[in-house]
Amino acid sequence: GITALFHTLSEHPQILPPSFKELQFFGSGFTYAAGASFYTAQFPCGIQDYHATMDASPGYMVSLGAAERISADLPNLHKFIVCLRDPVDRTYSHFAMVARMDPDLLTRIYEQYYYTSTTGTNTSGYNIHNNSGNDDSFQQEQQRQNGTVPTMSVPGDL
Repeated sequence: GITALFHTLSEHPQILPPSFKELQFFGSGFTYAAGASFYTAQFPCGIQDYHATMDASPGYMVSLGAAERISADLPNLHKFIVCLRDPVDRTYSHFAMVARMDPDLLTRIYEQYYYTSTTGTNTSGYNIHNNSGNDDSFQQEQQRQNGTVPTMSVPGDL
């Protein structure tokens, strides 16, 4: 993916990588407002000494205004490499990254599900129970009273 490409290109003697991956300079209005000097300062050896530089920021793909900023500020840009990935793999990878950054995330998700399942109150805003009238409401009520966790049901065929 992007990390492997970043590391491979970083090893090339004529390509200058930034001091860290995912600068997000062109994607964030806040960072972009810091100006070109802020951006070039992220390349520690001086841009003029290299044949090419790179910025590995996947957020540019979904950031409003990023394409326009890149086009306006880098009119001589010769190559723009885009890595696309299977959306399911990408979602899982992103979730795993967030979970590494926030080890309590899975616990909070489980607690939210358990709370919703046992109380019927869902603070997340999503209805995770099948309220079509075909479910066994008596059984669900018994499970709530007994403190057992019911299985999550989803309306319709997904």
